[in-house]
Amino acid sequence: MPVMDPVSQVDQLVLLLRQRLLERSAARTRHRGGSEARDRARLSAAQRLQQIAALETLGEREVRRGIVQSLLAERLGRELINDANFQQTIDDVVDALERDETGRVVMSEVIVQLRRTAGAD
Repeated sequence: MPVMDPVSQVDQLVLLLRQRLLERSAARTRHRGGSEARDRARLSAAQRLQQIAALETLGEREVRRGIVQSLLAERLGRELINDANFQQTIDDVVDALERDETGRVVMSEVIVQLRRTAGAD
């Protein structure tokens, strides 16, 4: 896999975050066909993100880190969570998001939206 610069990594994460929010919005507004197990897995992933965002004991960085970890683990495999390199990648992504104005804004919007939907459930 080619090495990506931090900006393109941030762009990819922003796209992934937007995609997840759009998927969740679409799931709420229309009934989707498909596997019940797949639908439950998507719901539980969304619920995990909502739970992370709703934790009042976590600081903003920890919430961002939890969201990034959850999204990457969902995409790459939950078995990576205990891998030190995976954890370093999460730190690198969060650092890149925090350095980038767009990344900070998008993550803040994602957190607000997750908290709002967590309160609505």
